Amino acid sequence: MFGKKLTMSRKTAWYGLQPFRYTYSHVERTALPFTPVLEELRRQCEVTTGHKFNSALLNLYHHGMEGMGKHSDDEDSIVPFSGIASLSFGAERPFVFQHKKTRKKIKISLQDGSLLLMKERCQPCWWHELPKTKKVNGPRINITFRLMKT
Repeated sequence: MFGKKLTMSRKTAWYGLQPFRYTYSHVERTALPFTPVLEELRRQCEVTTGHKFNSALLNLYHHGMEGMGKHSDDEDSIVPFSGIASLSFGAERPFVFQHKKTRKKIKISLQDGSLLLMKERCQPCWWHELPKTKKVNGPRINITFRLMKT
């Protein structure tokens, strides 16, 4: 960041149906091929949401003091207004949306096994974050399925 290399405490991995290049947290990645389990999760998310996905970003948060700051997933490499399906496994975590103009906040809880679909105007109009918290000690795995430009 700002010309310096930073080490993230959380672990990340990037997968896709093609070797998509994606810059995330200031690191460029090339997608690995889907594993059979990720492919099945992708297919189930497509059936459940009615949206198409061709890539997946995985994050492992070891405990509540690892989080993700306020941001939007609006990179040029993502198909505009496409859905992003977010699967959560492990520790329940708070999740916050903030409207970009009104600054209104909406807090929800991401429970083990939950599926959150962010679609259409969500990324242009809202930021989202996984705030750090001392109240959570267990790990959480998050998988976000996306539709990248081909």
